[in-house]
Amino acid sequence: MIEWHDSIRPERVEPYQIPASNILDDVRRFSPPQFYIYDVTRLTAQGFSAGSVAVYIANTGEQIASFTQAGTLYFNPGGDPFITGQQDRLVFTATGLTGIASVSMGYIKVPYDAIGQYLLS
Repeated sequence: MIEWHDSIRPERVEPYQIPASNILDDVRRFSPPQFYIYDVTRLTAQGFSAGSVAVYIANTGEQIASFTQAGTLYFNPGGDPFITGQQDRLVFTATGLTGIASVSMGYIKVPYDAIGQYLLS
């Protein structure tokens, strides 16, 4: 028998370049698969020296982060989790960049049926 915690694991999206269109909307990389959620722990934007990279939740249009310089934003260091479901994919937009921006993400992949135990642990 598999315990609930055996199916919960940290994963990451390696640096992925924002294309020339200045919009990166990749459901395969920045949205959990069916029957899973992501607890996002880290977002990183790198490779640019001017301009900005904004991060939105696609289905609501809510901006959750803005990078005006390369850096890393950490979520949930003892606080509220940043949970994304399958409908909550992240979209990255670049404006006025000098350089080529890449973004990456760290997260904990959690099956829907384990979310209660995960949040209580």
